Order: sequence, then structure tokens, then C-alpha cells
Amino acid sequence: MDTHRKKQILRDINSAIKFSEKQQHQKALIILNNYLHDLPDDLEIIVQYAQLCNSLGETSLAIDRLFKAVEIKPDNVINLGLLGNLLLENKQYHEADAQLRKALEISPRSWKLLANLGAVNTALGSFDDAIHFLKEAQSLKPNLSKIHENLAICMLKTDCYEEALKCAKKAIGLDPNNSNAHNIMGYTLSNMGKIPESIRYLEKAIQLDKFRASNYVNLVRVKNFSSKDQSIINKLERILEGSMSSIDRSYFCFALGKIYDDCEDWDKAFFYIKQANMLAKSQTQENPISPRLLKSLKRVFSKDVFEKVKPLGNQSYVPIFIVGMPRSGTSLIEQIISSHPDAAGAGE
Repeated sequence: MDTHRKKQILRDINSAIKFSEKQQHQKALIILNNYLHDLPDDLEIIVQYAQLCNSLGETSLAIDRLFKAVEIKPDNVINLGLLGNLLLENKQYHEADAQLRKALEISPRSWKLLANLGAVNTALGSFDDAIHFLKEAQSLKPNLSKIHENLAICMLKTDCYEEALKCAKKAIGLDPNNSNAHNIMGYTLSNMGKIPESIRYLEKAIQLDKFRASNYVNLVRVKNFSSKDQSIINKLERILEGSMSSIDRSYFCFALGKIYDDCEDWDKAFFYIKQANMLAKSQTQENPISPRLLKSLKRVFSKDVFEKVKPLGNQSYVPIFIVGMPRSGTSLIEQIISSHPDAAGAGE
């Protein structure tokens, strides 16, 4: 491609990016479509085009273009990082992890790559890896609140509550307006049974960001409400009038359902909890059991197996006490035992 042609394309794409930044999306889209089917395989143009696609919300097209850029120059750490970040934002965590690790091999002292790998592995539930990456990022960039915040999340997820508190406090110290760090602090304190402290941090989190759904969800989990709390009810119902994602709307509805339940307004509590469950269900993709798995279950747990185990068990009439933490399956065990003709459940 001649130099004049390349300069013209880059000028057009940069103009489109500026239109996009000014919310003039229609003008930007016209330029985007001009090059949609006729884009040269020039690395600089491809990357700029990908950034334009991303600014216009054309995420899939942006990812596709960045994969093309990485294919042309696999050792370009900037493009690998851009691709990894975009995959992370698009919740394609496994692919994001792969691209960011490639970038880290080229630039092992990049705190941004380490921090993003920490975020990716947190999302994947690989907390040991996440903690490793975040601590490395922390050593390189100790004064960034977000890194301490993300490390606090990992510590919380691994039940290291004291470490979670330390990291959250550090995040708040570096950025007193960090709403999520206050939220993490409050949630951790609630898990430690320190309810009054927990409430103070969660209320501060809401004060800092009244639109973050998790702030309300965590607060209503630990605080009992009454008709005196009409102000928070009004605030939540006003927020629900605005636009938001379905998952956030479900969280706000669950919060209102709990508050109205505390206030003994059963009709409104049921209304909001029903709405929340419908919204949450719409976000869930059910994974049907495969026919192969069903056949293997039938084969393994045959009639003969149950006949063999039938004589087993304890013949004592001494009461059975089922002890466990909330949501650990104790109610299910009680139901299984009480379904036997020679046993009966006595309640909780």
C-alpha cells in the first residue's frame, strides 16, 4: 500500500474515533462501514480499526481485528495486552488468560499485565494464581488502590478474612472514595460477625456509589429494616426506574424484597422477590444432563446395588442430630433421612 493511501485511511479512522468520543456514532459508523469489507492487512491500520470498533460497541469485530494483529506480529506486547484486556471486558476469561500470559512472557515486569491477569484468574476462580499475580503487581505499583481492592477480593474468596481486611483498608487509605473497597470491608466484617462495623462500611459504600447493586445486597443481608427506613426504600425504587443490566435489576429487587420482608409488608416483598427471581433466571443458562451421563448413572446405581446396601445402617433409635453451617446441605440430609418409613424429621 502506498504511503498516501495509508495516511488517508488512518486520518479517516482517527476522525471516526473522535466522532465516537463526541457521541456522534452515526458519523463514525459511516466511516467504519467504508472499510468493513476492504481493509488492508496493515498492522497499524488494523489496531486503530479495532479501537474504533470497540468505541462503537462492536466488540466482536474489535476482538477479531486484534486477533488478526497478533497473528501478523505475535510478539507485539501492546497488541497482546489490548486483546487480553478486551477479552477480559467481554468475559472471555480463558482466552484472555492465554493472551495476557503470552504478553507477560515478553514483558514480565508490566504491572498492568500482572493486575489484569489477577483480575482474569479471580473471575476464573483460580485464586492462588490471582493472588500471585496481584502481589507481583502490588510490588511494582504499591500505591494503586485497585490492586489492593482486587487482592482483598481474593483473600475474601479464600476465607483469609484478616488479610482481606488489611488489603481493603490499604485500598481505602489510597483512595477514600473507593466504594467497592468499602463494600468488601463491610462484607468481610459481616462474615467475621462484626455487624455494627460492617453496617458502617456498607452504608459508606452506598454513600460513595448509590448505583452499585452489590452495596445494597450486602447491607440488607446484615441489617434489619423497619418503616423508619423509608428513605432507602424510596432511593432503591427511584434507581429501579432507570436503565440497568438485568442482573443489577435482580439485585436491587432482591434488596427491596428483603427490606419489605423486614417491614412485614408481605405483598411488596413477594412482588420484588418474584421479579428478582424471574430476572435472575433469565441470566442463567441451564445445562441439560447428557443422555450418556443418565445411562451411566442408571448402570452404576442399579437395583442390585440398592439390594446390597439395604441391610446396612444403624438399628439404634437414638435421635440423629444433623449439624452444619447455613447452606451446607443440612436440610437436604434431614429430608433424605425423614423420607425413610422408620424415621421422622423433628424440624430445626
